[in-house]
Amino acid sequence: MLGEESALLKGIVVTQLVVVVALGILTITSFEIWAPLDEHAHYDYVQTIADHYRLPTLRAHGRPGHLEGGIHTYEAFQPPLYYLAAAPLMQLSHVRHTRILILRTFGLLLLLAAVAATWWLAVVAFADRPLMPFAFALTFFLLPGVIIRFVTISYQPLATLLSIVFLALALKADRAPRGEAGRWLLGAAVVLALALLTSLVVLPLAFVFAVVAARRLWRDRDRRTPLVLAACALIGVVLLGPWLAFNEAHYDSLTPFATARRLQQPVINPNEHNSTLGDAPSIARGYVRETFLPNEWVVFVLDGYSLDVVIALLLVVLVVLPVVLVVVRPRTLVRDSAWFLALPLVVSLVFLVATTINANWPTFARYLYGAGPAWLLFAFVAVRHGFAYRAAPMTVLVLAAAGAGCLWVDAGLRYF
Repeated sequence: MLGEESALLKGIVVTQLVVVVALGILTITSFEIWAPLDEHAHYDYVQTIADHYRLPTLRAHGRPGHLEGGIHTYEAFQPPLYYLAAAPLMQLSHVRHTRILILRTFGLLLLLAAVAATWWLAVVAFADRPLMPFAFALTFFLLPGVIIRFVTISYQPLATLLSIVFLALALKADRAPRGEAGRWLLGAAVVLALALLTSLVVLPLAFVFAVVAARRLWRDRDRRTPLVLAACALIGVVLLGPWLAFNEAHYDSLTPFATARRLQQPVINPNEHNSTLGDAPSIARGYVRETFLPNEWVVFVLDGYSLDVVIALLLVVLVVLPVVLVVVRPRTLVRDSAWFLALPLVVSLVFLVATTINANWPTFARYLYGAGPAWLLFAFVAVRHGFAYRAAPMTVLVLAAAGAGCLWVDAGLRYF
């Protein structure tokens, strides 16, 4: 299959991979310590497990607005899987700066694992010629916001990796012949539970699983599929149960979010702004900007129009254009499982906007990252079937990669 792809396309993919690794290494060594977006608090969570052999906790009766560190880090409300996986790495050194570099290197490794998982997803979706759609998806990993959030310390890289693996397994389950989807459903259930044990903001992926499960029930119509789905539900209970029990013991609740909200409200929403449906467009626009640039660099947009122009062009090429093409040719949705590839981003965006409005609690574009590679695979399908011009996918790919490069040159040079 790869032998049939053009030398130009192979060269583009190799270049993308080299650039991702190089920019990841640059971020490890040169990005500020601490990254303002809670990196220190995430580090405290890992350190508490590594040095004290326990999960950190929120100070349930602490003073609102007083965000602590150490064993009472304000990130202690997060599910523990990433931190448990990262903690053994801290035993390699007891020097704080070295530990930070180790954890950032772990983030880069998770980034490369996510790239590999994206290749698998592309192979599952486009078994005949996966390289071009994979190149589309790689543009996601070139974005400054993605690389910096992967490498700086947080649970996000593991949550994104597990989300991509889950989507590949769910697509395998959806495409499996009648009676042969059981193992893929079970695998998807395990990975989804692990993703939820990393971050509960991946919850919209449960809707994707429910859609696949409903389709399997309708197509298989046997006694085995309901039993498999019951086993999938049991897997979720077993894997999430210990953390939920821990929360019940410490906070008298299955999750510590109510305590976290009380403590962080004076900092996160000091004006007690009540969001309404009218705020939805501005919330969505904020997500768009944060998707392409890390929060630390958004300030550069205010200094001139160049970054705003590049972001707007990327938005048109990667989001607006695919949507318009599908609206014009709705049959595209049934080609190459395009509906499946688009669904995670759609439900995740609706979930985050609705959560922000309902809870008056800001969320971030990085919570959409798990759906990003799948959306770009959808964009490939839309472009390939939406234009008679055969070179259209290559044209869009080059524009997207060049746009990501412009963001790094413009904002990156100012920062580094």
